[in-house]
Amino acid sequence: MSNVSQQHLIFGAGLIGCYIGGALNILGKRVSLVCRPKIKLGLSSGIRLTDYQGNDKSTVSISCIDNLLNREVQKSQSKIDILWLTVKCTGIDQAVLDMKPWVHPNTLILCCQNGLGSDAIVKNAYPNNKVLRVMVPFNVVESQPGQFHRGSEGSVTIEQTKDTAHKVTQLVNELQSFILPITSTQYMNALLWAKLQLNLGNSVNALADIPVKAMLQQRSY
Repeated sequence: MSNVSQQHLIFGAGLIGCYIGGALNILGKRVSLVCRPKIKLGLSSGIRLTDYQGNDKSTVSISCIDNLLNREVQKSQSKIDILWLTVKCTGIDQAVLDMKPWVHPNTLILCCQNGLGSDAIVKNAYPNNKVLRVMVPFNVVESQPGQFHRGSEGSVTIEQTKDTAHKVTQLVNELQSFILPITSTQYMNALLWAKLQLNLGNSVNALADIPVKAMLQQRSY
């Protein structure tokens, strides 16, 4: 049974954050985006999501917060059930301070950073909250203001621990869709290392100018 009443917050909405936030909105979830003024302006007419398979979905409006000091923050500090932290690794230190007004005792924090180790900063700042890692395998580009295109395959993968298994499974079941492929894993360390190794091949792939799969099948590359 879908829990529409859960409140989601995308903190640090760039390309990935806007795509995830837009997908949540399209799926009927309550979601707000914390983003820069320029991004908020681009989302003034809503969000349009497209992908490499030809899917195309839109939402006419989405809640955005672009100033952490104004009254919007005060109005939005109601209970946040799930906070998606989508800033880059270099922005984690500042983010854990800025997102404090939204983090309540039962807020689940999902860290969507590439690489390994940045979640430790979040766990240290919020030791009493559940903090889980998320791997986003696909790339997203902004085709035009407010339109975000998923250009490659793969499922958003949420870490599943013994004490979060039920909650994560329920979340995955609620969000799984063609516009937001999503799954979970108990082996996040291995997955993140594999993603890192794949990312390190990006420059080689650009020079090779062939599909990644074809490149990886040739040992010389």
